[in-house]
Amino acid sequence: MSKILLKIGLVLIPFYEILVRVVPFTNALVPDTRMGKVFLGMWIALSIGLVAMYSGSLKKCRNIYLLILVLYIPLSIHLAPKYLLAINEVDSTNFWVWKPFLTIVCFFLMFMAIQSFELSKKYLNQIFNIMSWVGFVMALYCILQHFGFDQFYNVKTGGQFDHVTKPEIVGTLGNSTIVSPFVAMIIPITLYLRRYASTIAMCVAVCLSMSSMAIGGMIASFGVYSLIKWRVRGGFAILTIVFLVFVGGMICKVQSPEKFQRISTSIFSASGRVSVWKDTIRVMKEEKLGDEKLSTYPYTGAGLGSYPMVVRSIILPEGKKKTMFAQVHNDYLELFVSFGLVGLGLFLMSIFSMIKGAYYSNNKETLPIVCSFVCISLIAFGSFVWQLSPHNFYTVLLVGLLHNESLIKGELK
Repeated sequence: MSKILLKIGLVLIPFYEILVRVVPFTNALVPDTRMGKVFLGMWIALSIGLVAMYSGSLKKCRNIYLLILVLYIPLSIHLAPKYLLAINEVDSTNFWVWKPFLTIVCFFLMFMAIQSFELSKKYLNQIFNIMSWVGFVMALYCILQHFGFDQFYNVKTGGQFDHVTKPEIVGTLGNSTIVSPFVAMIIPITLYLRRYASTIAMCVAVCLSMSSMAIGGMIASFGVYSLIKWRVRGGFAILTIVFLVFVGGMICKVQSPEKFQRISTSIFSASGRVSVWKDTIRVMKEEKLGDEKLSTYPYTGAGLGSYPMVVRSIILPEGKKKTMFAQVHNDYLELFVSFGLVGLGLFLMSIFSMIKGAYYSNNKETLPIVCSFVCISLIAFGSFVWQLSPHNFYTVLLVGLLHNESLIKGELK
């Protein structure tokens, strides 16, 4: 049953809005239903974990850093600075920590279920096929939106998303900078299946979105794929691409200095993200949360979920504007804000442990999974993809597979 629920989630979460619109007498309450998708992803993840617990199929998890991280989160919450708040004369201090903690627990149960699956090549190929088709359909819809064909989402080309480069390209996920990472992370899976036409369509969709983070993550995943699959030839191909990009940049700089300056500024300013990162670091160093200075909590952080609820609302110095972003747009920096150096260190060590296990695996099926994870984890440096569904649902699937002993040991049935 857990395996069936996983398949349902892979399709239902990305196309949630389409399904809502085609059901009679229902409609999305707001143009961007990202919170609805987050709830749906959390609910299905919890269902997968609970079914696995009911069937008694959970197995031992060997990633000790990941287990310590989950155990550390309540301690981090306990040690976080207290922002005293009463609602209707009821003490509601730091109430915002519990919603993200519940989400983490739900997805952790899903992870435990997936890493415990008795995998077969047939089932793994079915999962890959579903992911590939979902990515291709999403990419095709993005391409159609680029040419003006959109029946359901033209409302999203209004003022709400005017700050993005391509507001008309949203797929079914509400924003071009949200849909492009989702499509990009599936490309290694499609490439592994040798569906080259679908791979090209998905690459085109990512490029049309003009999201620098998604394009960079996609290129990096191609590089890792080439390096692992073709070794020396892959390394030579990567160096060739880097050299050609460098030469092209130099030619552009010589022939059109103003255009080169505009492009480079756009890339390295990361659409305002860098200023948000700087402000976040400044707040962590200089400002107070309630009566306590945040800089006195470098190891355990400001508390889970504190950035959108508290840190973001701290008044900036005179002459500056408050950030319009509800997230840091850097999941690693937000992890540091929430969990401090200890939490961020455990998170990175759990990733290292996972990649190390996959590296020593002799199973060829791990190649696209690793590349897909590399893609989304790099994009997370300039986005908040792990706070969104279906991105977090697909990422937990990848992580669960990379911990699955049947897959890692090459013992697929």
